[in-house]
Amino acid sequence: MITEDSTTKLNNILNRLPEDKLDEYLEEHTAGERTSSVFADFMLSKSIRPGALYLKCSGLLSKSYVSDLVNGKKLHPSRDVVIILAISMGMDRKLTRRVLSSYGFNDLSQKDKRDAVVAAAINNKISDPEKVNEMLESRNLEPLHSSA
Repeated sequence: MITEDSTTKLNNILNRLPEDKLDEYLEEHTAGERTSSVFADFMLSKSIRPGALYLKCSGLLSKSYVSDLVNGKKLHPSRDVVIILAISMGMDRKLTRRVLSSYGFNDLSQKDKRDAVVAAAINNKISDPEKVNEMLESRNLEPLHSSA
């Protein structure tokens, strides 16, 4: 499981890490192929049923694509897909940031208009990606979409 430690703390650990502890460090503090389970783990912890998630993503992501992502068959979704799933699952900003990071993406930027609208929607607990897209489109910003 990836822990949430500051970069400074991790740098200090890495600076004095003996070689025989490297694999342990990598397992605990870095993202890897196991990131696909983040969504499945969250769904389980919040009792989110797959059918409910498919409905929320309907029109943006196909049922099979969502299923493949949640079940770890697709390991490299686009940034927008990760955001759509995070919104659909009702993740807060902190968890959304963590999930984006675990997939190798940057956090939502407060200086980017599109990202700021998405962040505001998440902060306001909007868990409907279509509603978030309406917020984006009303400001002439590109909606969230799938490249699948």
